[in-house]
Amino acid sequence: MEEFPSVEFATACSVRCNHMAKISLTKILPILEAVDSGADLSKWEVQLSDETIKRASEPIEKMLSLSF
Repeated sequence: MEEFPSVEFATACSVRCNHMAKISLTKILPILEAVDSGADLSKWEVQLSDETIKRASEPIEKMLSLSF
């Protein structure tokens, strides 16, 4: 934002929100190492209901379409 002051940035939460503060490299290192080694990732699998998947798919598809 400092580099492009004339550009308006939209965020879902503040730049330093409570949720993002919970993420650290130390916490994701085991996952990255497992991905790198080809280990089983089921330990980190997240289960979502069909309703949640349905409701989330439209905004995700929209976001992906804007990225190309």
